[in-house]
Amino acid sequence: GGAKGAAISLLMEVLAGALTGSNFAGEVRSLYNDFEAPQDVGHFILCIRPDLFLPSVDAFKARMDHLAATLRAQPRAAGVEEVLMPGEPESRAEVERSRTGVPLQADVAESLRVEAALLGLAFPAPLPC
Repeated sequence: GGAKGAAISLLMEVLAGALTGSNFAGEVRSLYNDFEAPQDVGHFILCIRPDLFLPSVDAFKARMDHLAATLRAQPRAAGVEEVLMPGEPESRAEVERSRTGVPLQADVAESLRVEAALLGLAFPAPLPC
């Protein structure tokens, strides 16, 4: 939050919205509740070669490892078990789902089963829990 968070949010709005020509300034349509028109979401991808700023990519990786370790070592708020870096929850979920499968709601599984039958495909049986 605060001024820095607002500035980062504004920067993202400029780069992914105003700069790309997509919807911005509160005009991006809801992914879940508005099906009348496309969301018109913009994306901005920034690619940086760390070795142009540091001696090597490995030097950058080492600095990032140090930053992550420093963040993880910070005192945690009440009820927080661990500090995670962006992408860590998703990475953990990928590992788990690669092992146990992707959980599907019953109605989603049924609609996929119907589509598979229409295409003459066998729908895989659920994995045992």
